[in-house]
Amino acid sequence: HVPAEKLVRMKFDRSELRDPAYVSRVKPLLNLLDYAKKNYPGQPIWLVGHSNGTVTIEYFAKYLKKLNRLSDLKGAVSSGTTRETRIDVPELRVAFLHHSKDNCEFTSPSNAKQAFAMHKKWLGENATMTWVEGGHNGGKWDKRGKCVAGTHSYEFAEDEVTAKLEAIISQK
Repeated sequence: HVPAEKLVRMKFDRSELRDPAYVSRVKPLLNLLDYAKKNYPGQPIWLVGHSNGTVTIEYFAKYLKKLNRLSDLKGAVSSGTTRETRIDVPELRVAFLHHSKDNCEFTSPSNAKQAFAMHKKWLGENATMTWVEGGHNGGKWDKRGKCVAGTHSYEFAEDEVTAKLEAIISQK
């Protein structure tokens, strides 16, 4: 696993997704991928995106496929899935991780179920779904909105999320 301090956080505005130059925003992830391959040889590499980051996974996976580098990834985790997510790359394992009580209108549990069902058709056994049950709303970030706080961001469920991510990544 890549230590947290080596991970890159990238924030994208939803309007950028329509811009053809968007690919230039995912190219820096190649540097992270190359770093992980060099410094952790033989270790499986998983891409994890949360909320709008799930769309980044989509673009990056398609970009890697275009470069014939999709095999560099073991899989991807789509967390707090938006309804716009379309990771239709059959060669890639995609694990959905979602809170059963996500209170963000863009990433509701029903949206996650629909997105997963669509991906299950495309990816077959390469698509899996895992639900987070713990945590609650009312955390310190709630003043910023329900799409940045509470169950959407797994507040008070960090240990459960970590355990479920470890289980996903360790699956053969």
